[in-house]
Amino acid sequence: MLTPPAPLATFTCGERTLTPRRAPADVPPSFSEVVAAHGFAPSASDHLVDRLPVGVLVADGAGEIVYANAVAQRLGAAEREALQRATARALLLAEAVREPSLTMPDAGRTARVLEVEVTPVWDARRRIAGAIATVADVTAARRASAWQPLVDALMDL
Repeated sequence: MLTPPAPLATFTCGERTLTPRRAPADVPPSFSEVVAAHGFAPSASDHLVDRLPVGVLVADGAGEIVYANAVAQRLGAAEREALQRATARALLLAEAVREPSLTMPDAGRTARVLEVEVTPVWDARRRIAGAIATVADVTAARRASAWQPLVDALMDL
């Protein structure tokens, strides 16, 4: 026997009463669903991706990088062999590949530590069409964590 869905909760915001369109147990809509539902132009997604604090890259089905946002370009991520290997693995294994600590030499500077995640993307016929990669520069966080034991010891004095 089917049970009716629970009534939706209402929320008060100032003088307005809001009723969500989905029950709280439902999965929230994805970004692409919201963009499509509101008829946003593709430039809205471009604007978002270009302003993210992480690098975003898109690879085609052959593993060639076909897009890199400004952060990815600044990090030189598209030319990094380690990223290319992670992309190839994600495409071959058909699963997400995460590299939490890739050390990248930086010409004339201290090496950068990057956190990379590459996720394959499927087309409408359920074939791998390419991959999307995110690249975060975690160098400063890693350096700070290296000092944490000393900070803790000093705090205990």
